[in-house]
Amino acid sequence: MKYLQAEYAFLKKCNNPELVKRIGADGVVEQSELSSFYKAYNTNENDYHTYISSQRILMNVLETRYSLSTFPVTDLIDVLTPPLSEIYNPVIGTELKNCMGRYLAELAGHAAAALIAHQGCVALHVTAWGGFACHAAVVVIQGTADYISLLDFEECMEEK
Repeated sequence: MKYLQAEYAFLKKCNNPELVKRIGADGVVEQSELSSFYKAYNTNENDYHTYISSQRILMNVLETRYSLSTFPVTDLIDVLTPPLSEIYNPVIGTELKNCMGRYLAELAGHAAAALIAHQGCVALHVTAWGGFACHAAVVVIQGTADYISLLDFEECMEEK
């Protein structure tokens, strides 16, 4: 739960989703794009590295306890949906259950995919640049996917 809460808190800091979409358009965060990435997430290099290091520790605890890397993505979605509901429910509200259910399922899918991708980034920590750029790309892709899901959720609410 701490891992997901920290991920949510970081993603929530995004102050420019359109910039994040542009940065993540090719699925890669180049070194030249990092200053834009930091600006979009209202952070700096030091704080971002601290965040990634903290998340890596939490990820290692999760992996040691639950062997999440052995789960199929569909099972991870099932496992992640209840805690994500607890994290996102206060933001969304309790009405519009169908819209909310679809939105939470999409967020759970993004979180599951990001968790797996972040685990893959750990291997790149041999080179600081490679590891942090990999994590930044995962954050950008997850943030973009979450933003698109939010737009879909808002559209669904308008149709009700």
